[in-house]
Amino acid sequence: ILLDAHTFRELKKLLANSVSFTDAIKAVISMDLEDKNASLTPSVFKQELRLSKSELQEIVHQEVKRAIEEELEGMLKAFEYKLENLMETRDRLLVKELQHSLEEKRLEIAETKQEKKAWWKNG
Repeated sequence: ILLDAHTFRELKKLLANSVSFTDAIKAVISMDLEDKNASLTPSVFKQELRLSKSELQEIVHQEVKRAIEEELEGMLKAFEYKLENLMETRDRLLVKELQHSLEEKRLEIAETKQEKKAWWKNG
């Protein structure tokens, strides 16, 4: 039972490292055996893992793809953050300019009203 538990532990380690179930099974089966006559379970003391060239290429391909996707996601988040800040700054400036223009119009209207009142009083 201890040897079977070790096999499952090795399988669990591989699966935790994002190795597909099929590849993990193949890897556990192909591990070196310390004593072939005593047991068919891989040795507790060996840290070797045998993979075929295609299995290794697939693992490397998956990891590179995952790393690229993570980097791309980080870059997109940074770009979105910068774009949001740029739009927020633009919007604040636009509102400020609109408020300034509105205030100038109010002053012009108030000045015109004052001039009309002054004309009627002087007349």
